[in-house]
Amino acid sequence: MKLILTFSPPKEKMIPFDHNYMVGSSLYRLLATQSPEYAETIHNKTNHKGYVISNLLPSGKRVYDQGIGAERYVLIVASRDHNLLAAIQVAIQKQRHLNVNNSILPLIQASIVNINIPPPPCELLTKSPALIKKNKRFIRPDDPGFNEAVLEWIQKKYVHYYQKPCPEIRLFNIINYEKKLKVVKLNKLPCTVMRFFIDAPEDIIEMLLTEGLGSKTALGFGFIDEAR
Repeated sequence: MKLILTFSPPKEKMIPFDHNYMVGSSLYRLLATQSPEYAETIHNKTNHKGYVISNLLPSGKRVYDQGIGAERYVLIVASRDHNLLAAIQVAIQKQRHLNVNNSILPLIQASIVNINIPPPPCELLTKSPALIKKNKRFIRPDDPGFNEAVLEWIQKKYVHYYQKPCPEIRLFNIINYEKKLKVVKLNKLPCTVMRFFIDAPEDIIEMLLTEGLGSKTALGFGFIDEAR
């Protein structure tokens, strides 16, 4: 399932480039207001928070020196936990806006829809930068061992997600990518926006679309969608 949130632009007419962590923190505060026990359970999970957040996706994008302007913004939250998405939906509908670094984005619409799981092999892309870690540091596709680190993450995540051994991933191939640096708590984190081809069992595809890829997915990193 995914929760699709549509917002009007703030009065400042733009949002910061590095808004991922701000959006993730804002959604968590909303959830804590609506369901404190739910939020505490998620907070206590060191990994595998159970949901993933996209970038604020601009429609009618305008790039300024200090941020991104748009006619409206779309934020997508994906999870297999319908109750979690419903709690966020109720909370944002009550508040009627999203606060991003003290910029107020008025809510237009909040709807929960099913995720279309494309049959493998398929082409996927990131709609928020992916943080891939190897040997305790974040790496990007031009670093040695990037593909292997991605596959290792998928395999470990699958075991946690489904509680069974991970089946074979027949092919993983990056079609194109863009290197990014995103700021989280004053730290610059190397990350990647990419489009990739994957041939794997359908339940692996479903996991990527509902859980994301890589680290800090609940803070606006690693959101995966079908390439169209």
